[in-house]
Amino acid sequence: MAKEIRADPAALSDLADASLAAAERLGDQFRGGYRHLPLPASTFGTLGGGAALHGTCGLVLTDAQNAITTLVAVLEGDADRLLRTAFAYHAADRHADLRMGDSRGASA
Repeated sequence: MAKEIRADPAALSDLADASLAAAERLGDQFRGGYRHLPLPASTFGTLGGGAALHGTCGLVLTDAQNAITTLVAVLEGDADRLLRTAFAYHAADRHADLRMGDSRGASA
């Protein structure tokens, strides 16, 4: 016999809010905290390795931007799926409550 799967819609909604807040903080911190990047080539001096180091730093910054952008998108997607799941559970609870004559207390 299958077991019933239960989830608290309010808890799922809270988790979705936390995911959205994390995505916003992460994106804001990266955009606001690294405005001085990329560094100008002159920062690395005139020694032979300076140009190579400057190029490497540019590549690392590009990779970091891609990683942060991807992570923000994942967190936003998770929040969307959590909210859809919360609404689905809430609707299922209301439907079951109507069928059972308000015995479940999910009419709110």
